[in-house]
Amino acid sequence: MLAVQIAPNMTSKKPRLLVVIDSDLKEEFETLCEIENRSMSNQAVTLIKNFVDNAKREGKLSDRTNSKGSK
Repeated sequence: MLAVQIAPNMTSKKPRLLVVIDSDLKEEFETLCEIENRSMSNQAVTLIKNFVDNAKREGKLSDRTNSKGSK
C-alpha cells in the first residue's frame, strides 16, 4: 500500500512528502539506509531523483523547470 500526501512544512521552504508503506517494507528500507549511513528522507529523495532522471532520459518526461524555476 502506498499513500502520498504533500504536507505543509513550517521549518523548511521545501515541500514534504508523506508516504504510507507496509511495516515490513519500512523496516527493510530503514536497515538499508543504516547500512548506507543515510537518513530515510535523504535516501528517499535520492531514489525519487534517480527515478525522475531516468524517466527524462527515456523521454517519459521533458527536461523542464517547474513554475518556480527549480529543477
